[in-house]
Amino acid sequence: MIRTALLSLTVLALLSFHLGCTTMPEIGSPAEVTIGTVSGVVTNAGNTGHNVQCWAIEAPYAQPGRWELSMQHGAEGPRGSFYLTAWTDTDANGYPDQEIGRSDLMVAETPGEWSSWVFTAPSASIFAGNCWTQGNEIVYYRSGPPPEGYTGLGNINYYSRQFDGTPTGGAGPRYTNIRLKFLGE
Repeated sequence: MIRTALLSLTVLALLSFHLGCTTMPEIGSPAEVTIGTVSGVVTNAGNTGHNVQCWAIEAPYAQPGRWELSMQHGAEGPRGSFYLTAWTDTDANGYPDQEIGRSDLMVAETPGEWSSWVFTAPSASIFAGNCWTQGNEIVYYRSGPPPEGYTGLGNINYYSRQFDGTPTGGAGPRYTNIRLKFLGE
């Protein structure tokens, strides 16, 4: 049954491409899908040299409304602590320029714990990630190919080397252990 469904999707994709269509048929609503690092995980943890990092939610998943953001801690205690954060792009240049919100400080008791926070995005231009005040943080990160099952987020890590800075730098491909779920309008 799964093979038949995958074959049908492949045929639809090929027909759409051949006929010049630019959209695929909808397969479930974004609320039914978790995006980001959903099956494989990033195992490398270390200091990135910056204090803010976020990734763009890609179409067709990006939409205004309530989102749950979850990220995995690379270490316990202060070195693995972070704030979850969400940004938007108000000037349409492809970079985050306005912070939508920031969680309370999240601290793990053991490495690998996940922390979650809910935010509301005012538009479909959404960037999600984390930030921290310390200069010796430990976070999960990986360059190169994406982890297995990584979907719905861009591979560019937008960053700032200052805690309250706007993420104007970009590096990629770069990945971390991050998940987002659309909760509705």
